[in-house]
Amino acid sequence: MHSQKFKHASASKGDDYEMVAFGDASDGSSDYVLLQLAYEFDDQDRATGMDGIYLEINDQAHGAYKIVRRIEVFLNAVIIHFSSQQLKLPDTLNPFCIPLDDVTRLSPDVCATLAGMACRAGIDLENKPTEY
Repeated sequence: MHSQKFKHASASKGDDYEMVAFGDASDGSSDYVLLQLAYEFDDQDRATGMDGIYLEINDQAHGAYKIVRRIEVFLNAVIIHFSSQQLKLPDTLNPFCIPLDDVTRLSPDVCATLAGMACRAGIDLENKPTEY
């Protein structure tokens, strides 16, 4: 399992989607992991496979839809299980563990957004009430 510490975690909602971002800089300008899910999908989204959670690691070149298989949420970390081949990343990055520096508890917004995204996307989310 790959582990990379980040300093920031945030949840946000737009008109069409919700998103959770982890990063070293609060503006996402350095290392980051992004999960995003639209609220609704049209026929074109379904036909092109864009009707699921979008995962991006550090660059759009390492981003894809419908590759997240499971999410584990701890008090101070998140573990994302995904299909690494579709991101053209080494298998050693899967699962990707995100412990947060100097954070004893993820914000309720981040936890709720991850839970909602997993539910709507039909993937497993395991909420572990312990520290990582």
